[in-house]
Amino acid sequence: MNISWKNTIQYEQPLNELIRVCLRLEYLFARCDYYLSKTERFDSVTTIETLFSILNVLNRPDFKSKLTQELNRHQITFKRLEQTPEIDRDKLSEVSREIDYVLASFSQAQAIMTSVLKNNEFIQHVKQQHSLVGGLIGCDSTGFHHWKHLSNERRQHDLTAWLAALQGIRTGVELLLRIIRDSTVAKIQTAKQGFYQASLDAQQPSQLVIASIPENLTVFPNISVGRHGLSITFYTPEFQQRPQQTQEDVIFMLAICTI
Repeated sequence: MNISWKNTIQYEQPLNELIRVCLRLEYLFARCDYYLSKTERFDSVTTIETLFSILNVLNRPDFKSKLTQELNRHQITFKRLEQTPEIDRDKLSEVSREIDYVLASFSQAQAIMTSVLKNNEFIQHVKQQHSLVGGLIGCDSTGFHHWKHLSNERRQHDLTAWLAALQGIRTGVELLLRIIRDSTVAKIQTAKQGFYQASLDAQQPSQLVIASIPENLTVFPNISVGRHGLSITFYTPEFQQRPQQTQEDVIFMLAICTI
C-alpha cells in the first residue's frame, strides 16, 4: 500500500492532567467555533451547551494556577536557551513575548469572565437548568425558550460576546499546546504486526505523545504510557464486536513531546 503523509489522523495521548484538560478545552472551543458559524436555532443551542461545558471545566480550582505555572516554567527555559549558539533567537523571542502577554492578561481575563459570565443571571440560570437529565426544554426555562426564538443575528451577537469573555484563557491554552507540539519533530516508525514499544527518558518527563496515521490505513491505535516506556497497539476497526489487533505491519509517525 502506498503511504501518503498528506492527509493523516492524529491521535494525541496526554501524559499529565493539565495537558488533558487543555486538550479538552481546545476541542470545546473548536466546537463552539463550528456551531457559532451556523445559522439554525439548534446550532445556537449546541453552542451555548458547549459554553457550559467549558465553564464546568474551568471550575477546577487548580487549573488556572497550574496553567500559569507551566507557562512560567517555559518562559524560564526559553530565557536560558537564548544563550545557545544554534538556537533561533528570533522565534524564541517571539514565543517569549507571547507568554509575557498571556501571563499579563490572565488577571484581567479572570475579571472579564466573572463580569460577563459568572455575574450574568441569564447564563447562570440556564446553566443550572441545563444540568437536568435530558437537557433543557422550553418548560424548564421560558426565558431561554424566548432567547432561542430571537433572530440569528441577535443570538450570534450574544454568543460571540459570551465566548469573547473566555478569550484570555483560550489564548493561554492554545499557546501552551503549540509550545508542546512544536517541541519535537515526528519520526516514521513501524509497528511490527500492529505493536510498537519504546522507552522513555525518566529524567525528562514527556508531556504528550502524538501518533499520526495516514487516512487510507484502516487501523487505529491504543496508546499506553508508563513511567519508563510507551506501547502502541494498532487495531482494525470493528463497531459491532470487540476490535482485534492487526497482524499487518503499520507505518506511522510518532512524536514524543518533551519540554
